[in-house]
Amino acid sequence: MTPQQYIIYATLAIIGLYLAYVVSTSIINLFWYLIQIIIYGGLLGGILWYLRKEGFFELFKK
Repeated sequence: MTPQQYIIYATLAIIGLYLAYVVSTSIINLFWYLIQIIIYGGLLGGILWYLRKEGFFELFKK
């Protein structure tokens, strides 16, 4: 292989590694946001369920 081919392959390898890094961090962030949505949604659902059980929303029907 010529030195020019080494430079081209090295450049393509660096670009490929950078794209793999960007994609993997995006996927990790997506899972992190999904976990936060599930946790905070569960907390909000639990609070609303407790308030409904205690009759809090009946005040607004009158």
